[in-house]
Amino acid sequence: MKSNDPHRDQSVIIQGSPIASARYAFILLHGRGASAEDMVGLGWELTDGHTALIAPQAAQHTWYPQSFLAPLAENEPWLSSALGKVAMCVEQCVGAGLHREQLAIIGFSQGACLATEFVARNPHRYGALIAFTGALIGPAGMAQQYSGSLNGTPVLLSSGDPDAHVPWQRVEQAALTLTQMGATVQVVRNVNRPHTILPTEIQAAKELLVASSLSDQPCRRDVLMFGQRASVSTARLQSQMTTRRGCRRDPLRKVFIRRHVPDNEIQRNRLSVIVNDSLRPDPYDRAHAARYNKNIAQ
Repeated sequence: MKSNDPHRDQSVIIQGSPIASARYAFILLHGRGASAEDMVGLGWELTDGHTALIAPQAAQHTWYPQSFLAPLAENEPWLSSALGKVAMCVEQCVGAGLHREQLAIIGFSQGACLATEFVARNPHRYGALIAFTGALIGPAGMAQQYSGSLNGTPVLLSSGDPDAHVPWQRVEQAALTLTQMGATVQVVRNVNRPHTILPTEIQAAKELLVASSLSDQPCRRDVLMFGQRASVSTARLQSQMTTRRGCRRDPLRKVFIRRHVPDNEIQRNRLSVIVNDSLRPDPYDRAHAARYNKNIAQ
């Protein structure tokens, strides 16, 4: 392990379809204390069988040593090395003939923070960004300067509230930043969810991938894509949620847009917020959940 680039020579698991013949690729980023093998299991849950599953391993099972809320300098050179590792995976896919629109970058916990930060720092039209319990990296109050356009990249930010490692406010801030960069963002707030991934979140991710043409799996619901940023604050949106499920078809993206807020709260924007407040704890993987809950804070 190189001290100035600790992740560079770490292994990368590749399963599923060969990259050169795959229709899509998922780049899967594990959490602190976990492994690439953990994320491959998640990838198999999401794939339709035509996908390359690419899971890099972090050195010492952590992408950066301190909390994601720490000053950036305290997480160097690990953070830059981690971003570079993700970039290497992306370039491997592009070199094999895939376009970035065929790539989904998916992470959990620390890996979700890394995935979100990578997309913000390297803006393109990606196939999807799926962050299970993650946000942009940096201390509270830091002016986050990102430039470039995400050009409609579909984004799912799904997290628990409260969460021991990622404050809900930071998820909201990430959603607004990505929206301002041109992404189409769905935010799911799972009230009292443990630090894990719920089956409902897996289903939401599958639906996003189908809507983004990154999967051919049939969805159980006919409403696939979420859109529209609110013209008011996210907190206000949450207080005005309704159970109405009106939807319209977007002729340009050829997917369904579900509205989760009253029409007068939406003005041609790209962010929706969903609140799940009656969840039964039913973790995607209890063994992994127990391990994550023992780890130090993000």
